[in-house]
Amino acid sequence: MEKEQRLIHVVTQNVDNLHMKAGSRKVTELHGNGFNVICIGTNGKDRCDYSIDRHDFQKILQSFNAELLEKANQVGSEISFRPDGDVDISSEDIQKFYLPACPQCGGALKPNIVFFGDNIPLERIEKVVKLIIDSHGVLVLGSSLQV
Repeated sequence: MEKEQRLIHVVTQNVDNLHMKAGSRKVTELHGNGFNVICIGTNGKDRCDYSIDRHDFQKILQSFNAELLEKANQVGSEISFRPDGDVDISSEDIQKFYLPACPQCGGALKPNIVFFGDNIPLERIEKVVKLIIDSHGVLVLGSSLQV
């Protein structure tokens, strides 16, 4: 529909980059994207703008936590990876886990996802509201629009 110019923009709650993978180019991911890691710190007054590709960040995490990764890969390990990406890990091993700080400001890094309880960034909301106001119609698929 986008290629035929019958669709102006896609707004999604997905965080999996699925619409971009399908070929859409005009996409707003309301809840962010799990393929980017961002800094939530500040450089003085302004929010830090550091970001890194999730796969590159994963390599950094693996290099800093090689011992835990080796332990997790052992047969019968008490560390288990669940299908949703969560990991069951002991308190002792959590204490050993190293999470690097932002190389620009020293702040905390997190996936660029709006988690439950977080707020969607105001700029994103304003963009979507403008798209709706400027549109001739809205097509809703796969949502009850209740949340």
